Amino acid sequence: MSDKEYEKCSYKLFIVWFVAFISMSFLVPFLIGMCFPNISENIMIKLILAFTLIGLSSLFYLIYKTEKVYWINGITYDMAKKSTSEKRKVYAFKHFEAFLNVTIYAIIYLVISTLLSLSPIVDGTVVGIMIIVTAVKTIKTKL
Repeated sequence: MSDKEYEKCSYKLFIVWFVAFISMSFLVPFLIGMCFPNISENIMIKLILAFTLIGLSSLFYLIYKTEKVYWINGITYDMAKKSTSEKRKVYAFKHFEAFLNVTIYAIIYLVISTLLSLSPIVDGTVVGIMIIVTAVKTIKTKL
């Protein structure tokens, strides 16, 4: 995408991603429950947490591929349009990389948590804190 032809401001693709994400958030646990009827609630919660992280990473990948960095809080469409394609890609990639890393670390944590039989409340708290810390860390990233 060249700098001269930066797309019009649009959230259509974001809305499609959001609807798909919400739909899959209901469908995935249902399908897992049907395929594995004896799965424990603890494992189901861990899988839902992992799915949520993968979904969040997929959003940042989508932002990276489309350069729609104005979907990220703190960036306006005008700021994105005035920036070069290279700067938009670097900015989006830094966010994608941060959330992909937290996804990988959290999934590793969830595997260890399963081996240690930790509570789903602990898992949700740890994963939630990991997401919040990552989001706060990316605030300092500038376009």
